[in-house]
Amino acid sequence: MIDMPQMEWRRLIKKEKNLDLNEMLDRMANYSKHDFSFDLEDNEELVRCVAVPIRNKYGNIIAAISVTSIKPYMPDERMESLIGTLKHYSDLISKRIN
Repeated sequence: MIDMPQMEWRRLIKKEKNLDLNEMLDRMANYSKHDFSFDLEDNEELVRCVAVPIRNKYGNIIAAISVTSIKPYMPDERMESLIGTLKHYSDLISKRIN
């Protein structure tokens, strides 16, 4: 979703009754700007995830890699620390497939 227009974010987020629209729009703007995303128990209680896109030579997202764990093993600090590592490997994969 990070490459979609904000209007599309709004449409998709509104479908989810358990999500706060403004909070999610702010999060999506941050994710889009920094090219990663978190799942902060948005879909399943206690499940947290850090994901980064894999892009083709045109810059389009064609896949993603992520690390998922339960909240006791994935505090905010750990999630933040994984962004750089995942981006590093995402870049390696992107270069290899292009």
